[in-house]
Amino acid sequence: MSNVYVASDTVIGKNVTIESGARIGVRGLALERYGENSEKFRMKKYLGKVVLHDKVHIGANTCVERGLTGDTIIGEGSKIDLLCCIGHDVVIGKNCRITPLCNILGYAQIGNNVFIGGSTAVRNRIRIGDNAWIGMGSLIVKDVEPLTFIFGHPPNMTARKIEPRSSSNDNE
Repeated sequence: MSNVYVASDTVIGKNVTIESGARIGVRGLALERYGENSEKFRMKKYLGKVVLHDKVHIGANTCVERGLTGDTIIGEGSKIDLLCCIGHDVVIGKNCRITPLCNILGYAQIGNNVFIGGSTAVRNRIRIGDNAWIGMGSLIVKDVEPLTFIFGHPPNMTARKIEPRSSSNDNE
């Protein structure tokens, strides 16, 4: 593992793997307006940290932003593949699988045992329920119920529900 950056206030559990080029605890681009006409911007102060629980895997060239107002948390046993971006204050549950090129924006909450297919984008403040399965290339702009299989990027800009899933954990 080379060229890895881990911020000093990052909390790392046992048996965590961080692959080459990963950046853990960096600041994102959270801006606030200031000045008389609010035409100027400045960076907000990041107050949180990153918490990586036991058995987490962070893939090569993945970025995990530190929390802006709280902490960014990756749950035990979760695996994040290469070239992903995990935004500030995101909470990812236990045993999730996030495949390459996924972007999860600030304050999103991902339940336990969730699978997110490659090149998926999850909008900020979205909640994805336990055992949901999100297909490759999806654009998630609305909350996803537990045990739901969805995929797509239809003209109305929201992924669509396909069928309910069983309660078994298909991520193992």
